[in-house]
Amino acid sequence: VFICEQKLYSRAQLNQHMSTGDSEVDGSESDRGGFSGHPMCDFCRKRFYGDNELYLHMSTEHYTCHICQ
Repeated sequence: VFICEQKLYSRAQLNQHMSTGDSEVDGSESDRGGFSGHPMCDFCRKRFYGDNELYLHMSTEHYTCHICQ
């Protein structure tokens, strides 16, 4: 994607996109390949681009040692 092709969002549009996707632009959830918003950390409520970024965040920020616990 070229920078001129990048979609720009207002704050409200970004919040909608992060939580539910862009149904008004990209069609229904099934048309978007099942995308229903970016994954969110249930501990700190931050959203991430994808599952890999969420996994990395969880393993570094919310790691719990089951031996020491």
